[in-house]
Amino acid sequence: MNTPALHTGTTHGLTVARAHTADTSNRRPLVLTDMRNLALHAMGLLLLGLIFHVAPVHATVMAEFDGGADTPLTLEEFGNTGSLSIEASGGNPGGFLRLTEDGVPSQHNYASFDNTDAGAFSTSSFSFDFRITDNTDGSTADGFSFSYADTGTYGTSGGLGSAPFFSGEHPIAADVLGFSFDTWWNGSDDGPTPGTSDDLSEVSVFWDGALVDRIDDTRLLTPVLTLDDGLWHTVTGLVDFDAATVSLSVDGNALFTDLAVPGLTPFESRILYAARTGGAVQESAIDNVLVEFGGTTAVPEPGTLLLLLLGAVGILLTQGRRRHYQAF
Repeated sequence: MNTPALHTGTTHGLTVARAHTADTSNRRPLVLTDMRNLALHAMGLLLLGLIFHVAPVHATVMAEFDGGADTPLTLEEFGNTGSLSIEASGGNPGGFLRLTEDGVPSQHNYASFDNTDAGAFSTSSFSFDFRITDNTDGSTADGFSFSYADTGTYGTSGGLGSAPFFSGEHPIAADVLGFSFDTWWNGSDDGPTPGTSDDLSEVSVFWDGALVDRIDDTRLLTPVLTLDDGLWHTVTGLVDFDAATVSLSVDGNALFTDLAVPGLTPFESRILYAARTGGAVQESAIDNVLVEFGGTTAVPEPGTLLLLLLGAVGILLTQGRRRHYQAF
């Protein structure tokens, strides 16, 4: 009877296999090393973000009115027509958006920018230039407004269909965060009675149909700010939706700083400009619009993020071990 010989240490094939096994047992698996490195890099980036509160810009509304690639906007006239336009010259510099025209009474005009990125964001910075001029009768009216309008109520693009504010300079409407630049006294809506009806230079903040705060006369500030002096002025500001505060400056001088806005929460929005004239008139001009949104509110809390990342690291390392041992 022939009995098969069992060669445990002498065959060339087994010797090579043992040598290979011994060699691989003394070095770290390539796949596992790569997975660990990737996981460490990911954890490092996350920790940097948590430490420095990185909030990347996600959406931008921009318009210089000079023929470039501006964010799409829709122009609508709900009063006397023919005055709302984008002018090729006379801006700061170049072209500009003419919201109302000097010499034309009873205008009620809106310029509505399309939403550029879906979602609610935690912060938004804004800047634009404005000029209010009257060369017709010396009585400027009525003013203009700049607003964030909830897309759930006012749509994401195209026209509004009807004027959301009774007065274009007063952004008093549900689901709107607005800033008013008012040059005509319209009774109790505008605080204390000035010397005359056309003697007004007022900046206000409104949210969800209610007044938040106002400066009754910007000409009493230091330095003096006269809204209808026919000069270009630069507005800058910040909306912190998470903290429910707003800040606004004109020509670098703060008018509102971290002003609390009760009930304000993050919402998806589009940018609106509106302006109006009555019996008295003015030109309301806008240029160099830049609105940036950052820091989505959909990101989990830091503790949740760390737990998710640690779980992902565990999965990656487990998969790395499986791939290595299955290979041999």
